[in-house]
Amino acid sequence: ESELIKMKDVQKLGLFPYAKSKEDDDKFAGKYQSLNTLIIETELSHSGKKSGTYTDFSGLIVRTCLNKSYTGKTVLFQKTLSAENLNQVMNNYTNETESKEIRELSEKITNSKLYKFTVNHVSSRLSKTVSERFQPPKNLKEVKLEDEEFNKVYSVYSNDQVEARYVITTAFMERLKNVREIFNADFVHCTFEDKFVTFYIS
Repeated sequence: ESELIKMKDVQKLGLFPYAKSKEDDDKFAGKYQSLNTLIIETELSHSGKKSGTYTDFSGLIVRTCLNKSYTGKTVLFQKTLSAENLNQVMNNYTNETESKEIRELSEKITNSKLYKFTVNHVSSRLSKTVSERFQPPKNLKEVKLEDEEFNKVYSVYSNDQVEARYVITTAFMERLKNVREIFNADFVHCTFEDKFVTFYIS
């Protein structure tokens, strides 16, 4: 019954700056390969100025406690759909107008001309620009990795540039891609802090 991950802990990461409320559904706590792990199905939302409630995140939060501690804090924000996600989203659209809108977006991203737009889950409307949706904590600096394709999909911020490059290896990038595929997810954000690695799977 307890709140395993608190709203304030999510807010301080800057991943969902507009979110004001959090509603948990199923919650699991246990061990996976001897590591303490939490899995929470949750929804983050906020009330709009004009009307209604807007969903900022709907999906799973998976947090694992590791056997070592990170000295810094690193946040990975998926700023756009990856190529495989774009094709999947386009296939989910039956409305011709919506399909055209998504296809045009896909072409822009594929042609490497525009990366700041994203699709909010599999909704019928394009979301706001990423710069308005992700507000990294002031003490974190942007990390540019050598993998240009990864940089197109993810924004990485950390207060320890060396550690960030140490944890975000080529193998980790591949595992992150596998998480998206296994969960059939649109977005997967990730954070490293203290003893925890946390995934936000939308």
